[in-house]
Amino acid sequence: KGNQPKYQVSDLWYKLDDLGYEALAEVFSYRIAKEINFPFEILKYELAKVQTDDFSVTTSCVSKTFTSDGITETSFIRIFKNEFNEDIYDSIDKMTNIKDRIKYVSEKLNMLNGIDNAGEYITGILQFDALILNEDRHFHNFTLLYNENNNSYSYTPLFDNGAGFLSDMKWDYPLYIPIDIAQRKVKSKPFTNSFSKQVQAATELYGSQILPPEKIDIY
Repeated sequence: KGNQPKYQVSDLWYKLDDLGYEALAEVFSYRIAKEINFPFEILKYELAKVQTDDFSVTTSCVSKTFTSDGITETSFIRIFKNEFNEDIYDSIDKMTNIKDRIKYVSEKLNMLNGIDNAGEYITGILQFDALILNEDRHFHNFTLLYNENNNSYSYTPLFDNGAGFLSDMKWDYPLYIPIDIAQRKVKSKPFTNSFSKQVQAATELYGSQILPPEKIDIY
């Protein structure tokens, strides 16, 4: 939800728990993505402890940065503004059909230098979000990598899944709420607030991108 304290140390990024067990959710998401053979690159997360300025020790997750000199991460919001002079939310809010929204964004992204199969990429992420109940995939958290050296784009790895698994125990999903009720409270983003309708629309357009096995062994 954009409020986790974050620190970069050399080429490592640390994200600290703030609302619950975000770090554990991030690490667990990475391990699940590996087990189900997520079809795009996956960012590796591990658990860590961080001692902050007040000498308190906080659980965090750590990953390597995927940007470098001349390669920056840029959100779908910024891409639509810079490349198409559009507000992405204004554009899709005019459409009542979820399929039309997903198709519009996908076809726009396919116009970018270096990008094809954007629909499959978006579908895979939407399916994964539904699997882990990630409620925080707004268009600031849908991103691409921009290479200013050749004015091209590429896909970012699967990352930023700390809002999954009902990890917000502080505000939305305190432990005294029965898990079935908490699950019903979760709303998806960014095309509609229903995970099932969002995934159905995307897979009807671009096919299923992940097929979880009957058994997942997580270590």
